[in-house]
Amino acid sequence: MTSTTTTTTEPATSTSTIKTLQGCTKKCRGRATWIYLHTTGASYPESPTPDDIKQELEKLNCAIRSLRCDTCYEHAISYIQRYTPDLSCNAKWNRWMFDFHCDVNKRIGYPNTFTWDDYVSKYTCKTSPLQCEFSNDKVAISREALDVYVLMFVIFIVIWLLFVHNK
Repeated sequence: MTSTTTTTTEPATSTSTIKTLQGCTKKCRGRATWIYLHTTGASYPESPTPDDIKQELEKLNCAIRSLRCDTCYEHAISYIQRYTPDLSCNAKWNRWMFDFHCDVNKRIGYPNTFTWDDYVSKYTCKTSPLQCEFSNDKVAISREALDVYVLMFVIFIVIWLLFVHNK
């Protein structure tokens, strides 16, 4: 007679996962926030409607409100007040986020080795720089990229819920 062993795995939202997320460092949270913003920006339309602009600003505001570092939060608000986000098209919105990210990296002393071409290659699934004037198509996102985007969005929401719950 053979015996079988049954193993169970914890669901993704288990207590251990939440404890791990609570222990996430400022650097870890910052990286997740940037990935969320950059990947959502990649799917921003070339010719956004007023509703598209409103939704994208809500995503940005949600990301900023979820920052657990007061200095980071204040810097983000200050940057937005000095440099109004340009949501007139995909390229300008992504360029604004790239410049914002470079400003943050400079402020915290990270070397600025990530170029605009690197950004376009990594986040937009295009091989050439984004051009508002020459492209009216939406960015094509592969199934794998979409899966990563959904996973990052879920992680972002969990972190945001933890933030709201801990206040």
